[in-house]
Amino acid sequence: MKNIKTVEKSVIWTSISIVFMTIVGELSPGFKQLLAFSGHHWVGKGIISLVLFWIFSGVFSRKSDEINPLTSAKKILWTIIISFIFIFGFYIWHYFA
Repeated sequence: MKNIKTVEKSVIWTSISIVFMTIVGELSPGFKQLLAFSGHHWVGKGIISLVLFWIFSGVFSRKSDEINPLTSAKKILWTIIISFIFIFGFYIWHYFA
């Protein structure tokens, strides 16, 4: 149970990183090419995301007295929803621009 906070924060920061990589990758051909180190930029972004999750897990690893799995799940869900809105909104803007 003590790892719930670690996983929560790692998922949140990894999701934010994915949004950043997606938007910057679409705006910068050089960055998108850098993400394609594994053959395709989606695969590269996935590999980087796994590494970032592992790094964030190490950074946020700590014991916590107050653990509420439902609150953590809600925070993760809201982060995913907001990340989706940012990426979807960007692609809508990008399509019409």
